[in-house]
Amino acid sequence: MHFTGLPNVTIPNLNYSIGSGRHFELECIIASTPNHYDVYWQKLSNGTISNITSSSAGFDGATVTSPSLNISHISTDDAGQYTCFAVNIVGTGSSQITTLTVLGGDILVNSSKTNYTEVYGSQVTLHCSVISETNFGPVRVTWFKVNDSDIRIPVQPPYYGYNHVTLRNHSVTIPENDGFKMDHFFLEIRSVSFKDDGPYICSATNQFSLGWSPYIDLQIIGGVTTTWHQEEKHSESVALLDLDNASSSDTGQYICHAENILGTGKSKPVNVTIYGDQSHPSVNIKSNQYVVNYGSSLTITSSVRATEVNPVSDIYWQYNNNGVITKISKETDGINGSTIEIPSLTILNVTSSESGTYTCYATNDIETGQSRPINVIITGGVPKVFVRKTNYTVGYGENVTMFCNITSDPIVTNVYWEKEFNGTNIVINNLTTGIQGISVDAPSITIVTTTTSDMGNYRCIATNDVGTGCSETTRLEVIGELPSISITTSLLSVNYGEKVHILCAVNGNPPPTQVYWEKEFNDIKKVIHNGTIGTEGITVANPSLILLHATDSDKGFYKCSAVNEFGRDSSSSIELNVVGGRPEVDVPSLTHLTGICYSITLTCSIRNAFPAVSKVYWERSIRGTITRLSSVSIGIMGVTVDNPSLIIPSAMESMTGEYTCFAVNSVGTGSSFPATLTVKAEVTSENDSDDQDDEEDNTDTLVNGIIAGVSALAGIGSVVVGYWAYTHSKMSETQKNEMKTKDYSEKGRDKGYVI
Repeated sequence: MHFTGLPNVTIPNLNYSIGSGRHFELECIIASTPNHYDVYWQKLSNGTISNITSSSAGFDGATVTSPSLNISHISTDDAGQYTCFAVNIVGTGSSQITTLTVLGGDILVNSSKTNYTEVYGSQVTLHCSVISETNFGPVRVTWFKVNDSDIRIPVQPPYYGYNHVTLRNHSVTIPENDGFKMDHFFLEIRSVSFKDDGPYICSATNQFSLGWSPYIDLQIIGGVTTTWHQEEKHSESVALLDLDNASSSDTGQYICHAENILGTGKSKPVNVTIYGDQSHPSVNIKSNQYVVNYGSSLTITSSVRATEVNPVSDIYWQYNNNGVITKISKETDGINGSTIEIPSLTILNVTSSESGTYTCYATNDIETGQSRPINVIITGGVPKVFVRKTNYTVGYGENVTMFCNITSDPIVTNVYWEKEFNGTNIVINNLTTGIQGISVDAPSITIVTTTTSDMGNYRCIATNDVGTGCSETTRLEVIGELPSISITTSLLSVNYGEKVHILCAVNGNPPPTQVYWEKEFNDIKKVIHNGTIGTEGITVANPSLILLHATDSDKGFYKCSAVNEFGRDSSSSIELNVVGGRPEVDVPSLTHLTGICYSITLTCSIRNAFPAVSKVYWERSIRGTITRLSSVSIGIMGVTVDNPSLIIPSAMESMTGEYTCFAVNSVGTGSSFPATLTVKAEVTSENDSDDQDDEEDNTDTLVNGIIAGVSALAGIGSVVVGYWAYTHSKMSETQKNEMKTKDYSEKGRDKGYVI
């Protein structure tokens, strides 16, 4: 299978500058063979790296088919350095870094009221507030009306008429934030008509940034509407409405409608009241609209006329709240009136649930009369609470301010925040440690030094005399890094018993909460904590490891580990070698063969002699009986610290057995493997070198020939023995000794000896 390589990822522009509040796309182009199967972005801001995927809030794109990154509503938090990544089965390819600069600061646009219900022909004032930074210049506001096709049409006096709409504003400073100001903008619409019905948006801009308010809905309501009949059809036609046999049911508000190819025109409302004798009661009202503050009392005035012949027998009211019709009688709790004597309705304590359309009904024995609809608008209520953003990301240890804006009538009496994390709700107020703000005048919350315990979902909550209002949830993420750990000591080799310092440097944000070491030797791991016997250090303040007394068991590979709130990380390993310990004792040859009365040397070598060897001895094992041999043993030479080998000047057949060399220092006793010594009568000597082996082979051959022919050829034997004696006498003393100590392990096999 052939792979071309990593994906090739490019970004056309390496620098972007865009105003806050606008939509923006960071373009990414990917060419990949084999095909890539994943795309993501990384953002670097204030030293913190965060991953962005197709599921990240506030972003679109970052997919295999659409790798470019779309930011729907840019804020200053989006500024930073971005890198596009693509992954295929070969690996991950990355683009160059592109830098996004956000200009102008964020603009926060809110409205104190987002729903208005007004009677046809009345006047209404829409309001929005704009918070912006003063150093980016003045803010300009445009009002838009959104039509049924979701098209935003500017609301300007030249197009709507100077007598119909008026724009005005005023500015105030914000005590809680230096360098910010709040502008209030108002759209005043006089003599509202049905064409003014619909949603509005307040848009604010400075020289760089853009902000939008939420939708502000304006609903226009009216009384009874009847389309008049046009008697003539020409450019100055007169439309007349004839009411034949008028009765009290015809009492109401009338509006004339006229249509042409350009649209529909409407007249001003005309109120018509029918008086006179009638069979059913006549119900009249003083006003068709009441505006009242939340929590106050309201009296809706009405009067009833009936004939003496058919007097009123019952009075009741009905009100319509968002399509729910409720009947109100004199027995209803929370009201006064609604009686024959006092038909007017008094609501003792109005709340938002009392807003709607009211109608008074009067009944006699014949039928029921009713008033015109009366619209009741309740102003004020529980506070309306808004948060500036739904997500905040901050580095560990940094401070963060989560903004809260409150509009309230009546005024706010208390403000606090609520944090939810892992199913637990915690109340935060201005008495909470590490917190600033959270007051009626400054409801935003500032966390002075963030930690991972501050992560969670937050809500701003405000209370007034009516009740409590809550903001939507805003999420706080606290990001940080694993500890950075390095061992600054070079490769270690120490003597047995020495004190060892292995230096470790640990850094991290957040700072480490725990430090420990790991030692590995022969695939066996051991964890070393502060307080481990024989050690010092291993604390957050002093992470280095001190071994008070190095021993054999301390050999191995060491690494330093540290833990913080984001996890654990470790240094690379360093090897510690401890020189010394128990002596290492070795005998070069494990089998020896010699003849009777010959000298034999069992060689012993001692390594790793630190601390110094203080004593050497051998042990001989013959048929299970062990005898200790030292330098003072009879018939023994050597066996000293300087010459640990065992020298037997005159070997005897009874000395055949296993010999083990021992060396002692202050750490302990080391021993060799057992060496086997065999002493035989028919063996003459034991030689060392191959050359001497050849020479001895010749000599042995001659000796064997002489021994074989001694009885038959005595004379010749005497000559041969003399020749052997002569040859032997000519050997150097060194050659003789070497022949006596020669290892017969190889030669014995050549001669057929079993060793």
